[in-house]
Amino acid sequence: ALGGILCVGCGILVSFGLASAVGLFYGPVQSVLPFLLLGIGVDDMFIIVNAIDQTDPDDDIEDRVGEALSSAGVSITVTSVTDMAGFAAGSW
Repeated sequence: ALGGILCVGCGILVSFGLASAVGLFYGPVQSVLPFLLLGIGVDDMFIIVNAIDQTDPDDDIEDRVGEALSSAGVSITVTSVTDMAGFAAGSW
């Protein structure tokens, strides 16, 4: 889960860097976005970690991760699609 938080943090830094390199306006909404993205990323990490905990500990790690991602992938996809739809509706 710590790796997931680190990935979200790196993604936030890269997005701010790219936005400032292109010259996009930095407003008050962008100050809240890191916390929102961190919440979404941590939610997905909890789903993956819970799915890994439900696998057989005697299996190889590759099999455990594959089984966990195959069961958690559907819920992560549904939450990501609904998040995108909500953000798109909020941007208009």
